[in-house]
Amino acid sequence: RVENNIGIIYNNIGQTKEALEHYKQAQILFQAVGIKREEANVINNIGTVYFEGEQIDSSIFMIKKAIQIHLELTNQKALASEYSNLGILYSE
Repeated sequence: RVENNIGIIYNNIGQTKEALEHYKQAQILFQAVGIKREEANVINNIGTVYFEGEQIDSSIFMIKKAIQIHLELTNQKALASEYSNLGILYSE
């Protein structure tokens, strides 16, 4: 969670390269210990960074990946947010 939070901080101050490094590290760690919900949240964060960098296709890929995990976990709140993000991406 610390890696994810550091990524959020870097993203908030506009240092997306550093944010991605920490998000990807967090994703690896969550995947290794099997915490799917947190892994999906990090994947969503990565998709958001890609969107902000105008990498729409990469962003859509990541958001869809997060959606798949949250569908398995039946996390309705996260799904609502991710489907909203996906709608914004498609409108772009």
